[in-house]
Amino acid sequence: MQKAQLTLMAQILTTPWWLQLIRGLLALAFGFYAVSQPALTMVVMVQFLGVFLFVDGVYLLFAALTNRTGETKRSFVVIRGVLYVLAGLAVLATPILSAVMTSALLGTLVGIAAVFGGILEISSGFRAEKGQHSDWSMILLGVLSLVFGTILLSAPVAYGIGLSFFFGLWSLFAGVVMIANSFRIRAGKKKLDQLRTKTA
Repeated sequence: MQKAQLTLMAQILTTPWWLQLIRGLLALAFGFYAVSQPALTMVVMVQFLGVFLFVDGVYLLFAALTNRTGETKRSFVVIRGVLYVLAGLAVLATPILSAVMTSALLGTLVGIAAVFGGILEISSGFRAEKGQHSDWSMILLGVLSLVFGTILLSAPVAYGIGLSFFFGLWSLFAGVVMIANSFRIRAGKKKLDQLRTKTA
């Protein structure tokens, strides 16, 4: 039996088809929202980050107070917990500003990496080995990296919003795959039921 068939059989035996269908529909809904409202999606994602930081900080403080920190010093755990709680509250109190800052940070970091990568590629392209010409393909790639990095550094916030858009596209694709798998699982379970009936 092929590997794909074995995987499908495992899904048939362990996954309710309707649960996979619901997952697919939710992924589609999120994908449509992220593609149509990328800026708002970025704000929502950052708010989830704020909630996570706050809850994690509260947990760390609770662990420190109840002396459940393992081998880690309680003072370090308390400091980390306080910082997480403060960061979470700051994000939740200023969601739009936090989303803009997060987008700008992501765009800036990727832009800097692209610029430095482009410089290294151009340098490597011009550094020809003995008896060889310059590697113009690497030089061209380096120039493209430089242009890409410069664009990101000129508008880093747009890059963060673009991330939300592409994440929405990925979610749409994943939703379609999940829905298709749910119907395959349903059809497979019907075949199994028919085989059980014939062999009973």
